[in-house]
Amino acid sequence: MSIPRTEAIALPRASARVTGTTQRLTRALPELVIGVLGLVIGLVGITVPSVWYDEAATITSATRSWSALWTELHHVDAVHGLYYAGMHIWFAAVGYSPFTLRLPSALAVAVSAALVVALGRRIGDRELGLLAGVIFVALPRTQWAAGEGRPYALITVLAVALTLVLTAAVGRRGAPAAGWWAAYSLLAALSIALNLFLGLIVLAHGAGLVWQRWASRRRGRVRDDLHAGVLAAWFMASCCAIAAASPIAVTALRQSGQIGWIPGFSAQTLIQVFQTAWFGDWTVIAVLAWPLLALGSRAALRARHAATAPENADACAAQPERTTHPRIAPGPLLITASALPVLALVTATALGHAIWTPKYATLSAPFVGILIALGLRQLAARERTVTETGRSDLVRTSGRSPLLRLRRVIARRPFTVTLGTLLVLCIGPTVLARLPTAKDGADWAAAAAIVQHQRWLDPDPNEGIIYGQLAGHSSATSSALAVAYPHAFTGLRDLLTVSTGAERGQLWAKNGSLATTLPSRLQRIGTVWFVGASGDALVSQTDHELTHDGFGIVGRWFAGNEQVVEYRRLSTG
Repeated sequence: MSIPRTEAIALPRASARVTGTTQRLTRALPELVIGVLGLVIGLVGITVPSVWYDEAATITSATRSWSALWTELHHVDAVHGLYYAGMHIWFAAVGYSPFTLRLPSALAVAVSAALVVALGRRIGDRELGLLAGVIFVALPRTQWAAGEGRPYALITVLAVALTLVLTAAVGRRGAPAAGWWAAYSLLAALSIALNLFLGLIVLAHGAGLVWQRWASRRRGRVRDDLHAGVLAAWFMASCCAIAAASPIAVTALRQSGQIGWIPGFSAQTLIQVFQTAWFGDWTVIAVLAWPLLALGSRAALRARHAATAPENADACAAQPERTTHPRIAPGPLLITASALPVLALVTATALGHAIWTPKYATLSAPFVGILIALGLRQLAARERTVTETGRSDLVRTSGRSPLLRLRRVIARRPFTVTLGTLLVLCIGPTVLARLPTAKDGADWAAAAAIVQHQRWLDPDPNEGIIYGQLAGHSSATSSALAVAYPHAFTGLRDLLTVSTGAERGQLWAKNGSLATTLPSRLQRIGTVWFVGASGDALVSQTDHELTHDGFGIVGRWFAGNEQVVEYRRLSTG
């Protein structure tokens, strides 16, 4: 009687599946780690800054009915229509609060960070991907986007995802290539519909491919770089994307008067490009980062192609699945994606079409992070050389002065010192971005807290409110504070608004005349609140009208550029 063969039991297949899943999770571990790191840092103090004007525009639009939102987009903010629609669905699911307003941005930064790691690994190796992800998360512009209830964090996700799809499409032929180019076209259409400036990333991709093609022809390496039809495929995919997004684009361009507040070209524009665009107005960070950008750009240009093999030979032997990598040059791709959007916006501004503002540079932040990481890699290579040889010109110099000691440390550990200094410096703007008045100096939360606290101390069932001019925004009333902090203003009768933003198809409400609108609405009102800009002329007019109608001032408070005034009806007995 023979013993049954254990090989006949079908357990190895399940084991193989488990092993394959484990390997995939292990390969994705860098992306997961950096993504979680980005989310954790982005969530720290996310609700501390007061909601401000731009975020209030998101709230008031996304909390309207679908029909009211549709009407609004025909008059204003069509450029953000897709984002508002997404936030409408989000608020319907989770409700509105400053936390839920900003949570999607924090999540988007986390996804962007993971994709930056993936892109860094694809054009280099795991070490580059991890380093690029850390730098991207640390950038002040990234942390600003993570805490902003606007679409800028989502823009970074689409910019990196679109670039990853491009690298996949370029390296394939036949039906697989057609599928990737179709995906690129669809994603590009979605990107442009979400934000018109993402079209500059599509343009940067084309410029990078043309640059690579030109450089290859110059070196006589056309066959080694881009196979025939890549530029044609990009052009067709881009044209289809633009055609698909054109209805939104045309409507948004007709509303270009909305950005009339953007200043024209000046010396300040160049300063903003140097430091504000990505480095949070901190000159010391910009001074450290720009040389790394230059060093990384040089290193990227010296690499003719992205990786054409797995990250290491051992990984190739242990991983029999497809390891095709796109044959696309990292230098032209990263440099154009970093520089072209900013260059285009600044050039248009210099030509008299003012469209440059530093926050629009957010879409280039992922590629700036990768270039800085490449620059740091060059310092790491030097550090390894010094460590292996045990000598350098600065190390061998004599002397004991503190400055000389510092030079010795930098000479021995250029990568460690530079990376550590950069990360420590980036803590500063990140902390400042989480202060209560970090957003344009707005302190709406404090003003709303004053109203809510005073109403709780001395409640009155017959209360009304007059919304004055919003500080810094002559076209809006301070009803934006009630949009941002509704609980503080619940139950107050609006005494001056004659038409809401939803009724007008605009963002904000419109006030009537104080002399004609107010008296008829004061019946049975015992307490009147005034909220408006500190320098609003309506304040003195309100004082006069309410005093004439038998009210007296109970208290006056100031919160940043806003003031709160409480009036009570005086007793006649």
